[in-house]
Amino acid sequence: MNAEVADRRILNYPLFEGDFGEPNDRIIANKMVIAAKNHQCFNCFGAIVKNERHRHHVGMYGGKSPFHYRYCSECCKAMAEFDEEKLAQRYSNGRKALEKSKGGAA
Repeated sequence: MNAEVADRRILNYPLFEGDFGEPNDRIIANKMVIAAKNHQCFNCFGAIVKNERHRHHVGMYGGKSPFHYRYCSECCKAMAEFDEEKLAQRYSNGRKALEKSKGGAA
């Protein structure tokens, strides 16, 4: 799959499928970007390092301030393949690692 097709598939992957929205919810930005600094992936809680290409989604939900969601390159690969199982596994593994690092149950 070439990069342009992959990007289109990544950006079209439904992030919040099944969530009930409100009439004033809106997407402000949804694009592939290069990280200017380090971030954390919203899905797997892994690192997004400076200069890593990743998905950045900004939305206004529930009339609140904009929410920023960033997804690492590995989660983006799973989005491009529409591999929900892989995304769910990355989330589960990331959640366990995050809890363990905070001293909680793993």
